[in-house]
Amino acid sequence: MGTGCRNHDDFLTRLGQQRIWFLKGRIQDDSWTSELSERAARLSLPEEATPAERIVFASSRKLQDIVTTKKYQLALCGIGVSNLAAWLAYYDLRRAGYALNWSPKSAITVILPASGPLCLQSAQHPSCG
Repeated sequence: MGTGCRNHDDFLTRLGQQRIWFLKGRIQDDSWTSELSERAARLSLPEEATPAERIVFASSRKLQDIVTTKKYQLALCGIGVSNLAAWLAYYDLRRAGYALNWSPKSAITVILPASGPLCLQSAQHPSCG
């Protein structure tokens, strides 16, 4: 027989209290701040925007132009760079007083993007440039 868990309690015991607390901490809205502070010393701070960042900024500006020109009230967003651009456009437009709703690619509901890092992986973004 395999080494699987007999039941949920067995799984929790096998997982261990330290791992459980770690995972619970990761679901907090501000959990990204501690991860960032742990990695901050290893991050480079380029003086110029990266190609991926330039794509996001330019795409966001284009989205803002389209939304305001056509007076859209809802933006349907994709994943990856298009999602980043949509978030940036959303917040820039809101700061400018333009009421825009944001919806993920599923268009099931209108949601606000998280205030922390992306819920979508961004490791592949540089390859999009």
